[in-house]
Parts: sequence; structure tokens; C-alpha cells
Amino acid sequence: MTTKELRELFITEALPHAMLDDPTAFYDAFSEGEAEVTAFLTAVWETLCVSHGDTLAAHPFFPDVAFWLVDETEENFTCMMDVYLPASGACAAYYQALVFGAAMDPRYFGGTPKGNAVTVTEWTMTGDTLTATACGSLDADISEDERRERFMEQVYAVCDAYSAEN
Repeated sequence: MTTKELRELFITEALPHAMLDDPTAFYDAFSEGEAEVTAFLTAVWETLCVSHGDTLAAHPFFPDVAFWLVDETEENFTCMMDVYLPASGACAAYYQALVFGAAMDPRYFGGTPKGNAVTVTEWTMTGDTLTATACGSLDADISEDERRERFMEQVYAVCDAYSAEN
């Protein structure tokens, strides 16, 4: 399996399942720190590689992880985790975000290259079934740094619109 195919599976299956099915392992890593979150993500990637008959050594994994604190009060906190897989060789960049907090279930978003643009999708889980809902598209005619920032802004806008409805 190619790295591009593995990246696609990572963003559309492996990571959404790991984050939404039972987020306990992620929360445990988060409470320990950024290095542990990166180790958690790497373990998900390695499990994906092994399940397709490959190894981590054959498909190195170097995500760039950042956290955006959205809300912090005595009663609540909400955080957005930005997981960026930079372009590598023939593989385009991939974007992921997890929005989570004390008073909410985690929400997972992925940004996948579609032609010259990036499609923003929210993945939800009902039982064992993942469902994709398109949340917009990002223009390809901007710098990679700006596209990453706009991805996170799009995720924030979707979550903010949802919270305003409730």
C-alpha cells in the first residue's frame, strides 16, 4: 500500500475511529502532554500500517500537532487539536482537527486534497458506522500555511455555528 493510500485511510477511517469510538486513550495522552499525543497518533498510524501488511519504518509518520484553546472557564474548557501531515513527495498535505472539551463529545474533522482544493469534512460515528458531512472547501491558490490556518478557522466556524443552535 502506498503512503498516499495510508494517509487517506488514516484521515477517513483510522483516526476518526480512534478519536470517536472510545476517546479514552486520546484523553489519557492529552492529559500527559503533547509528546504523548504525538505518540498516540503514531501508534494509530503504526496500527494502520501493520493492518495493511506494512511497517512504520516503510511509512514514516511526522505529524505537526498544535492546540488551540477556545474556551477556558471554571466550569468548562474547549480545545481544538490541529494535526497536520505536511506534503511529502507525491503526497499532498492532509489536515485533521479534533474539537473536544469538558462539556462536549469530541468532534473530528478532516481536510483531504481534491484536485487543487481541499475538502473539509466532519466525521461522525453512529454505532460502528462513520458518516462524512461536507463542511466546505479551501482554495488551492493560497500558501500552505494559510490553507492550514483557514482549515482550522473553518472547523471553528462549523463548531461555533453548531453551539449557537443549541
